[in-house]
Amino acid sequence: MRKSLVLLALLALAACDRAVFSPWEPIPDLGLTSVQEVMRWVAGEIIYMPDRERMREEYWQSPQETYCWRTGDCEDSCILAMYLIHRDIGLVGQLVLGRYRNGSHGWVYVDGHQWEPQLARIVDDDPDYIIRKSITYCETVWRSRVTHRGLSGPE
Repeated sequence: MRKSLVLLALLALAACDRAVFSPWEPIPDLGLTSVQEVMRWVAGEIIYMPDRERMREEYWQSPQETYCWRTGDCEDSCILAMYLIHRDIGLVGQLVLGRYRNGSHGWVYVDGHQWEPQLARIVDDDPDYIIRKSITYCETVWRSRVTHRGLSGPE
């Protein structure tokens, strides 16, 4: 399974090069017109891949990297979704960090709802999602483009 994910990531990266798209170019217009459409697109197009699969520590990908590579962990899916929602719909979301069941997790708060971009569903009333903190859109995108680091320290 692990080798399959790495192979998929390498194929996606190679496909980006063939399509003359790099992780430093703007993401093309995808025709998305609602938060739900963005979440469905992200859930259908981005394959979950933990940072450790790429042999690195915690790394927040830029929206362009996640779009190009078509892989990422929960924060990467959130960052891409937040970017597309802001750019195409004009809404500003927040990255929510917390716990999902027994593990650390990230999801998006936008337009009065908590969204799980990996599943394209609202999780407002799901008791398995426990909020620890949220990060503004500007801070999240800045971290993904400049430092590529998540927040460290006590939650």
